[in-house]
Amino acid sequence: MKIKEIIKYQWKSKENKTLQQKALKILGYFLVLMFILTILSRFADSLLIPIVKTETSKGMTITHEVEANGSIIQNREEGIDVIENLKVSHVNVYTGSEIKEGDTLFEIDLTDLKSQIQQVENEISEKEKNLSRATEDYNLAVSRQDKIISDALDAYKEAENLVNKYNNASEEEKQSLDKEAIEYDYNLKKTAYNQAVNDKSSNLLMEKRALEDVKEASNTDELKKKLENLKKIEGAEGKFVSEKEGIVTNVAVVAGDVTSAGSAVYLADKESGYKFVAELSKDLKKYAKQGQSVVLKIGNSNNEIGDLTIDSISKGEDDNYKVSVLLPTGVGEIGDGGNLTLSSKSKKYQVCVPLEALHQEGQDKYYILVVGEEDTILGTEKVAVRVDVSIADKNDTYAALTEGTISNSQKIIVSSNKTIKEGDRVRLEEE
Repeated sequence: MKIKEIIKYQWKSKENKTLQQKALKILGYFLVLMFILTILSRFADSLLIPIVKTETSKGMTITHEVEANGSIIQNREEGIDVIENLKVSHVNVYTGSEIKEGDTLFEIDLTDLKSQIQQVENEISEKEKNLSRATEDYNLAVSRQDKIISDALDAYKEAENLVNKYNNASEEEKQSLDKEAIEYDYNLKKTAYNQAVNDKSSNLLMEKRALEDVKEASNTDELKKKLENLKKIEGAEGKFVSEKEGIVTNVAVVAGDVTSAGSAVYLADKESGYKFVAELSKDLKKYAKQGQSVVLKIGNSNNEIGDLTIDSISKGEDDNYKVSVLLPTGVGEIGDGGNLTLSSKSKKYQVCVPLEALHQEGQDKYYILVVGEEDTILGTEKVAVRVDVSIADKNDTYAALTEGTISNSQKIIVSSNKTIKEGDRVRLEEE
């Protein structure tokens, strides 16, 4: 009986040991599984949770680099004026021609020139004849009026003498004179004289106006000036020559055609030098100011020309602005293209972020994403938090934000290996 109990006890003891071993094995397997699941969870997080790169804001100035294309033009241009309606026989230069003092620019047809001189002389002669006739007619009218006044004055004086004779006569002599008739005749002649004097201006008014009209129409000052210029051209054998050295920038005459009023040829004065002119848009003009330093590259050369400043800024076409830079002697030629670069620094801003951190929503609404923390059942997790911002200034690399938007210690998300939005879980790149 005892032997059976002993055997039975030993069997149970052995069975309990086996159960303990199995429990330990199961626990070991469970721990291994939890370890594997933890690794898998972390691996899944590394695959699913975006990894972000962050920076903090910093104080700095915003530098704007502006580039503009342009070309070299003359610093000073002079036009060679010519009388209109002259026939051009030869044009000796073209745009870009380098000329010296005394070089012939173009020539006028001498036959046509002589014909125009004769025509102008005839016009002057005709106008002078018309004026002479009108003056003669007016003088005759004046003489007629003066004769009327003179005759009236003589009659008035004669009547006055009769009055005086009557007043000085004796009583016996007065008996033979008609006092009333004498006084009546006197008053009549006096009135006639005064009327003749008063009527002179009105009677000559039409003749005077006619003379003034002829004088205005017969003004030969312009014709005489034109004749003088035509004869100068004739004296130069119809040749227009340059009075100085320069470069032809424009030719406005064509052989066989007639000239128009104004300048026929435009010359760049080499002595006054050249300038580089570029155009800036209205938005970029605010970064340029007179006296500001610039750098130029002329043509295809990579050589930079420094120590140059903006000479002037003027209004151009289509709301653009022309920026002019005077060039040193020997730099470039008229017509050469080039590139102008200028830098403009803003004031120092306390909160500046990389441009990559800036997100735009709509036309004028901007925001950034910063790293925040959120409590979950699994603990504290990092999430992307949206912060709306206002832009004070920006260039191609940085944006300056208005102060008070964020603190300098906040981590600003500048890039991510995945697309993220507000509220998404994130993991820092350095973790």
